[in-house]
Amino acid sequence: MKTRKLLSLVLLLGLGLPAAAQPPARDYSADVPLMEDTAAARDTALQDALAQVMARVAGQPVPDAPLEEARRWVQHFGVARGETDELLLRAAFDPGSIDTALRSRGYPVWGAFAGDRQQWRLAVDGLTRPQQLAELLQALQQPGHDGLQVDGIEGGELLLRVTTASGMIMLDQTLAAAGATRRFDSQGGILRYRIR
Repeated sequence: MKTRKLLSLVLLLGLGLPAAAQPPARDYSADVPLMEDTAAARDTALQDALAQVMARVAGQPVPDAPLEEARRWVQHFGVARGETDELLLRAAFDPGSIDTALRSRGYPVWGAFAGDRQQWRLAVDGLTRPQQLAELLQALQQPGHDGLQVDGIEGGELLLRVTTASGMIMLDQTLAAAGATRRFDSQGGILRYRIR
């Protein structure tokens, strides 16, 4: 019932799913050399591709990258020929898995954003009136917040992604102005908030 009510609020405000404002796409794909088109060579190339993507998203090498997860996190891959007819493996990986793995290891998640921009995953519960949702979304579209994406509704929580140059403290203050307080049971790289 709670999920249905929250979905009704989102749809009532005309936001739909996915969201009102989409941030620029972040590149979680890589082309890497493939020595030969065999299962073993593809597995090695997938790990090389994952290492390349994680380093790009973190903005630095990730020596403790969980390369053994490459097969699980790959969304799609294929073999292609490069400009000089060399074999390449092209692979794209799940952004959420990579972001979570990087954050859990203490790395920043920069993606395709320059400078000090960071994308935060939020879960907000306690939304019961359209006005609360409108105030929350309006606050998250203020200067300093470059992207807002509604990812969905799960278990009565509104799932969002916010790209900001302001940092977590300013994000907390922005959300507090909209009536939300951060709970300290955040898991999986998701910041959890409750509307008062």
